[in-house]
Amino acid sequence: MTKLINVMKMAGLKPMPSLEEQKERVNKLELLTKQCEAHAVNMYLSDHNGIDINTPSFLPITNPAYVPPTKAQVAAVVDLLISKGMARTDISKMLGISPTGNRTLNYWVTDSRDTQIPYCAWRQLTTLAGLTMVTMVESK
Repeated sequence: MTKLINVMKMAGLKPMPSLEEQKERVNKLELLTKQCEAHAVNMYLSDHNGIDINTPSFLPITNPAYVPPTKAQVAAVVDLLISKGMARTDISKMLGISPTGNRTLNYWVTDSRDTQIPYCAWRQLTTLAGLTMVTMVESK
């Protein structure tokens, strides 16, 4: 067995994980699969407090029909997250912006400011709310 492991190392191959590690990976995969299924069901079968996820702002940015969200749409998604029990400071932290006074988040939802939410933050916000799902880029 040691010889096989040495040959695999020389060839740049990693040895197979132990049976215990394989079981742990399967358990994690099963949990993730359940979470993804619940997320997808929520996306398509919930009314999302009246938020219409079939508008162009919910499309991927690579889609030519995509348009940035309105301040009202951003505010509606923030309100949806708050209704699910998140605090504005938690939302700010999840978006990687300063939670101090929630200033940046407030700029994105207030009409008095001209600041537009960046696409990455918008996509993260909608994903947290269960309105969109980010998937990996598949090989062509």
